Amino acid sequence: MIFDARPQDERVATRCFCCGARPRVQEDVWTRCTWCDMRWPSQGMARHDDWTGELHAALCGRLAPADVAWRATNRTWRIAASSVRLWWPFPAEDSGQVQTGTTPLAFQGLSGFAPVPVSLVILSPPDDPRLHTSVRRHAPLFGETIVVLDAACVTPVAGARVAARPLDGDFAAQRNFANRATRGDWILHLDTDESIAPDMAALLGHLAAAADHAGLRAVGFPRRNIVDGRVSDLFPDVQYRLIRRDVKFQGRVHERPLPCADGQATTVAQFGTLDHHLTRARIAERSRTYDRMGQSAERRGDDAALLRPFAA
Repeated sequence: MIFDARPQDERVATRCFCCGARPRVQEDVWTRCTWCDMRWPSQGMARHDDWTGELHAALCGRLAPADVAWRATNRTWRIAASSVRLWWPFPAEDSGQVQTGTTPLAFQGLSGFAPVPVSLVILSPPDDPRLHTSVRRHAPLFGETIVVLDAACVTPVAGARVAARPLDGDFAAQRNFANRATRGDWILHLDTDESIAPDMAALLGHLAAAADHAGLRAVGFPRRNIVDGRVSDLFPDVQYRLIRRDVKFQGRVHERPLPCADGQATTVAQFGTLDHHLTRARIAERSRTYDRMGQSAERRGDDAALLRPFAA
């Protein structure tokens, strides 16, 4: 599990050792992670840390799939490989195939794909004090930055092209409008309370090129929610934010790209996180707003996880 930096003797093995998620289902003698498709013996999570080491060894070519007790599908290997900036190519229709061969897998380096341009989109109210900070931080990392204001008219923002459109309670429509305002084939969506590191941004063009080569249409990233300075238990909270320009979002609130329903058209990249900065007061205010916009009971349940400190 690559996002828990605490000493191993402080960890409790309740999360998937590949992606860090908790949701799982039991299938015969196997337990399967519903996020990354990793499978492990149902009685075996005591070997959590051993398996983390084995996974890294397999990614480095020192172990074959047949040499380990756990099982990974092609989709799992692609997600796991991204954590060390590698890529696992396979036909889309084979995404659910479990690899069990006796030969170590041969991965490609993400940096070996010639980068394609990625545009940055930021949605914001015109009076959000975080907007200018976000643009100053992120615009130099992208060839094009588009700000879409929840407003009837444009207010200039240094470092970005600005468009304006009243949100009218529909985040999906706002993101689809933003997509049409960009020039490149691939877009990264960020909110003003989110940030990414420069080294993560530097890989996005390579990742988009690899996704193009594989016929993918959306890429998700783990989002690390930081509430009042403390990482929350809602993790990996995957957000599909790197998308092809022609992809449509759906959902007035908690919007998602349409390809998310098709596991063969998406992947999750683990070489970095979206860092989401919140306060307890902001969570309560946001939840009331989203309730009025029609959020589901399941989404309201996420607020409870946001308020708990991270636990492995």
